[in-house]
Amino acid sequence: MGYQFAHTETYARRISRLGGRGARTTRQIFAELAREPGHCEHVRMPSCPVVLHGMSPAQAEAEHDRLAAEARKPAGRRIRADTRTLYTEVHSLPRPPSEVDRPEVQDWLRRITASRVAAVEARGGEVLGVWLHVDEPHLHVHLLGVSLGDLQCRADLLHDGRRAQAEARARGEDRRGQTRAYCAAMRAWQDEVYRSVSAVCDCSLARIGPRRRRLTRAGWHAEQRALGAMAEGLRRAEAALAEADRRCGAADAAQADAERLLAEVERQRVLLGRAAGKLAAREAALGERENCLGMRAEQAAAKEGRLRRSSELVASVLRATRQVLRDHLIEHPDEAVRCVARGLHEGVAAGLRAPSPEDAAEIIRTGWQVPRTEPTLPRSP
Repeated sequence: MGYQFAHTETYARRISRLGGRGARTTRQIFAELAREPGHCEHVRMPSCPVVLHGMSPAQAEAEHDRLAAEARKPAGRRIRADTRTLYTEVHSLPRPPSEVDRPEVQDWLRRITASRVAAVEARGGEVLGVWLHVDEPHLHVHLLGVSLGDLQCRADLLHDGRRAQAEARARGEDRRGQTRAYCAAMRAWQDEVYRSVSAVCDCSLARIGPRRRRLTRAGWHAEQRALGAMAEGLRRAEAALAEADRRCGAADAAQADAERLLAEVERQRVLLGRAAGKLAAREAALGERENCLGMRAEQAAAKEGRLRRSSELVASVLRATRQVLRDHLIEHPDEAVRCVARGLHEGVAAGLRAPSPEDAAEIIRTGWQVPRTEPTLPRSP
C-alpha cells in the first residue's frame, strides 16, 4: 500500500542563464541513469539499471545527441545548446528492491511501461528507453524521450505543463495565469497516471499521500483498505472481461463454423439440384426410348403376324400349284406355268421376298416344288 510518485521534467545540453542552482544538463542525467562514478553519490551501492524498453543508456545518449545536433530552426540555423531537447519521467513504487519479483510489482512495471510509452508516442515523441533502478530504498523507473514531430526537437512539446504554459503565454496571459495553466495541466497529468496505472495495478496506490490531506493514521489505513478492495474489484472486473472476451471469441469461432457449414450445405444443395435436373433429363430420355422401343415392338409383332400369314399363304399356293400341275400340265403346260408363277408373285405377303414370274417358272420346270426357306423379318427402318 502507498501513494503514487510521478515526476516529469525536460533538460538541455547546456544550462541557460535563467536556470536555477539545481539545474542539470542532459549529460548529467544520462550519467546518473547509467550510474557513472561521480554522478550517483546518493546511492550507497550503485548497480546498472534494468532495461524495460528501448536501448541502453549509452545508446540513448548517443541517439539524443545526434537528433539534437541535426535539429534546425525554421531559418536553417542550428538550435541553441540550452534548448530543452530531453524529456524525462520518474515513477516510484513504495516497495523495496527485494520485492521486485512479486506479481503485483511486475504488474505495476508492465502497466507503467506500456502506459507511459503509449502516452509519449501519442504526443508525437519517441521513447529512447525505460529503465528500472533497484539500488535505492524504493523501486523507481526512468523514462527518457525526444520529440520527433518538431524540427527543433523541443522536449517542452511533450511536457503537458510547459506546453500549457506556452499556450497561455501565446494567449497574452500574465505570469500568474501562466502558472495556473501549468499547475492545472500537471494535475491533469498526475490524474492520467493515476487512472492508467495506480488505480488499476495490483499495488493499489493512492492519488495523494496522507500528509498533504491531513489524514489521521486510522483514516489513512481505512483509505488503504478501500483502495485494496477497489483494486480487487478491478482485478475481478478485468478477469470477468477477459472471460467475456474468451467466450465472445469462442462464440465468434462457433458462428464462423456455422456459417462455413451453412455455406457447405448450400453448395451441396446446389449440386443436388443440378444432379436432380440431370437425372430428370435422363429419365425423360429413357422414357422416350421406351416409347420408341414399344412402338418398334408393336411394329415387329404386326410384321411377324403378316409374315406368318404370308407363310401359310405360300404353303397353300404351293399345294394348289402342285395339284394344278398334276391335272393340267400335260394338256396346257405353258399356260399352267404362267398361271402358277403369276399366283406366287401376286400372293406372297409382305415380309417374304417374292420370286419374279421367270424365277417361279424355272422352279416349276426343274423341281415341281419350291425349296423351303426360312422366313426373314423385315429390317427396322
